Amino acid sequence: MIALALAVWAMPATPLATADDVLAYLEKNPSNVSLAVFDEGAKSPALTYGSPDAFPLASTAKAVVLVAYARAAASGVPAFPLAELNALYWPGTDGDAHERALADWKRLGAVRDGKVDGAQVARAMIDQSDNAAADELMLHVGREKLAAVAGEFRVETPCPIVGQFLQWGDAAWREKAARLGRTNLATEAWELAARRRAGARLGGVKLFWPQLPALADQEADADLANTRGTAAAYARLMNAVFTTTEPWGAIARDALSWPMRRFDSNRARFDVFGAKGGSLPGVLTDAIFIRRKGAARGRAAALFFRRLPPDDWRALMQSYAQQAFLVKLATDDAYAARVKKALAP
Repeated sequence: MIALALAVWAMPATPLATADDVLAYLEKNPSNVSLAVFDEGAKSPALTYGSPDAFPLASTAKAVVLVAYARAAASGVPAFPLAELNALYWPGTDGDAHERALADWKRLGAVRDGKVDGAQVARAMIDQSDNAAADELMLHVGREKLAAVAGEFRVETPCPIVGQFLQWGDAAWREKAARLGRTNLATEAWELAARRRAGARLGGVKLFWPQLPALADQEADADLANTRGTAAAYARLMNAVFTTTEPWGAIARDALSWPMRRFDSNRARFDVFGAKGGSLPGVLTDAIFIRRKGAARGRAAALFFRRLPPDDWRALMQSYAQQAFLVKLATDDAYAARVKKALAP
């Protein structure tokens, strides 16, 4: 799962290079896109479009993990053994996100006595989209508490990513998936991840990583078993995070506000900017909360794609035009009105 950068500037000249290109794509492909926009603090969406289905989420599912962790950490921020985080890391599967997280932790002095400060682990999960960090936080919170948060926001409970990848590396994976069903598959993924972490605790356990399937097969696997949710549910979640006054909200906002930390251009244009995106072959998902400079209110929005043709997926991965579309939709009232008219039934 690849970490996506939400910088907002000129896009490369690709077939899907601008916000208007994305709008045209949405108009032509309503069954494989899902869009939702909420005004700040609103209970009902200002705009929905596309399929009402729950889509494969890729790393956007980490936003639910963050909320569950933030609620647990509101009574005290824990620290996590670096050996466990490293045991949950599968080299070559996260765009070097964990390696970047390790470099950040070293630079910040976040590792003490072999443990990483929980706030930095949460930031790594969101900012770098570090899968190992996400899995460590899931195992820390526990499946039951994570399920409670997912149920509150009406989304599927995420399961550890390393567990899913280990499943996909099984030659009999699809036969097993058909036989077990999603709930039992998720149970197995939790068990596989827990064993990896337990191996780190035992020490000296050699970790074996099977060969992942080809990209086309990964797309089918994601459609079959990746954690799912609707754009409306994730836009609602982002709205909740950025409007709650409960202590957990500050913890979650800190991790999600990485676009403001990373880009001077965003700090110049916005008062608030939080985001989480995700990608798998054929899948792109983004959820944001944003308030432009000096505005009284902001907006939460989410845009999900599934079954993207390879050329379209690659074009959006290079241009980030879908993210530029979301930002423009959430901050430009005239453009929002134009989009609403274009996507009207």
